[in-house]
Amino acid sequence: MSKGYKVSRDFLRKLLDFCNLCISPVDSLFQKTGNESGPQPLFIIGAPRSGTTLTYQTIVQYFDVAYFNNTYNYLYGIPNIVGRFIRPFINHPDSNFESSYGHIKGIFSPGEPANFWFRWFPRDGENGHYLSADGIEVNDFDKMKETIYSLISLHKKPIVFKNVYHTMTVGVLAKVFPQARFIRVKRDILANIQSMLKGRQKISPDDWWSVKPPGYRSLQEKPVWEQVTTQIYIAEYYARKNLETYAKGRYLEINYSDLCNSPFSFLNTLEHWLYDIGFRKRDCANIPSSFVENKKLSLPPELIFKIESKLKQLESIK
Repeated sequence: MSKGYKVSRDFLRKLLDFCNLCISPVDSLFQKTGNESGPQPLFIIGAPRSGTTLTYQTIVQYFDVAYFNNTYNYLYGIPNIVGRFIRPFINHPDSNFESSYGHIKGIFSPGEPANFWFRWFPRDGENGHYLSADGIEVNDFDKMKETIYSLISLHKKPIVFKNVYHTMTVGVLAKVFPQARFIRVKRDILANIQSMLKGRQKISPDDWWSVKPPGYRSLQEKPVWEQVTTQIYIAEYYARKNLETYAKGRYLEINYSDLCNSPFSFLNTLEHWLYDIGFRKRDCANIPSSFVENKKLSLPPELIFKIESKLKQLESIK
C-alpha cells in the first residue's frame, strides 16, 4: 500500500468521523427506550476466514431478526435514523449465500459495519483491536447499550451482529450485554490459515489485514505465513478464553464443516437455544440442504510443516 494511499485513506476516515460527530446529536431525538428484558442481541464471532459470514447469512435468512447493513458503516453517528430508513428493506434478505471476503453484495444485505463499533472499541490501539474486559467501567458503554436496545425496540425483534473484530472485544460485550448470546465459529485451522493467506495475497499483500491481536506490530517484519498463523491462533485463543470467562452458559461453538454439511441441524439447535430471547423462525426460509466447503489444502508440504511447528510453539507459550 503506497504512502499516498494511506494518507488519503486516513484523511477520508477522519473526515467521515468528523461528519458523523456533527450529525450524531440529532440521532438522540429518534432514540427509543429499549426493554432490556425483551429480545436480546446475538453476536457471531470467529477468526477471519473461519466461516462467520456464511453463518451470519444462514441465521438472518432462517430467523425473523434485524441486522446491520453497510449503511451503518458510513452513517454510524445516526444509527436510530438509519434504522428507521432501512426497516422496510431488511425483512427478506437475499438468499444467494454469496460473499467475497466478508462482504455481501447489496446495499440492504447484512454487513459488519466496523466503523459503528470503533466508536467504543480501539481501531488500532496499543494492543491492536484487543480490549480487555478486566477493570472496564460498564457505564462507559451506556451509549452503545442504549443504541442497541433502541434498535431492538424499533424493529420489535432480536438483532444479529457479525464482526470478526469482536473476537478481540467479546469479553467487554459479554459484560455490557449480560443477557446476550454468542456464537463462535471454528474451522479446521490449516484450512483457515490457507484461506487467510489467499485473502492476504489478493487484498493486502504488503500490509496487515483484518484483526489486529495484541503484539501484532512485532510480527510485521516476519514472513506473511507466520503473521497469519499467529493472527489466527491468537484470535481463536482470546475469543475462547473471554467467552469462557465472561459469557459462560451464553455461548455456542459451531464447526464450519458441520454448518456446511447440515445447516438444518445447526439451525434446529439454534431455534431451541435462542427461543427464550425472542428468536422465531421466518415463515419462508430458503435454506439449502448443504453448502459447498473447500476442504482441499493446496499449501506446499514444507509450508504446512512450518505452520504446524509454529502452532505447536504458540500452544506451548500461551
